[in-house]
Amino acid sequence: MAQDFLRLARAEALERRDMKTLDLIAVLHQAADEMYQASKQRGMRIERDLPDDPMWVTGDFESIERCAINLLQNAVTYGLPDSIIVLGAEVIHRHRNERGLVRFWIENEADALRPEELARLFEKFRRGQQAEQTQHRGKGSGLGLYYVRTVAERHGGHIGVDGSTGGKIRFWFELPLTENSDTSGTSE
Repeated sequence: MAQDFLRLARAEALERRDMKTLDLIAVLHQAADEMYQASKQRGMRIERDLPDDPMWVTGDFESIERCAINLLQNAVTYGLPDSIIVLGAEVIHRHRNERGLVRFWIENEADALRPEELARLFEKFRRGQQAEQTQHRGKGSGLGLYYVRTVAERHGGHIGVDGSTGGKIRFWFELPLTENSDTSGTSE
């Protein structure tokens, strides 16, 4: 738990001026490699839906990698055994003249989250009902998703979740592309 508080304090202190240009795809591959053994132990497979070309963002490598690991770890912990976890990324343009955002996501098969859980999921010391009612009770600090939200905000991005009806749940993390990124082949 002490490590969680230290990571959170570091995330809260992140400054844009200290961030560097980095390839988000390389960060995501490293996070998936880190979670390979844990997913294998639950009979799960991490499938990568990542482009071959780099996606350049300005950020803190360690913090973004920890966010991806946290989201993958939640998918492994709370997802259905013997299922597939998908780690993907894409460039999003909401407006024609906009620089664009990179969105990465982790999608897995899991029980539905209730609306009241969704509303408070990214708050400090919050844990989902499933964590409180299952064998995961007492494990974790309730800081994981709050940490992810904090890092996203410090990077000028956003975090969210889709798929609260059951079946599949997708957590996503958005970051602005760097100004010199090539955004050819992107979605609108």
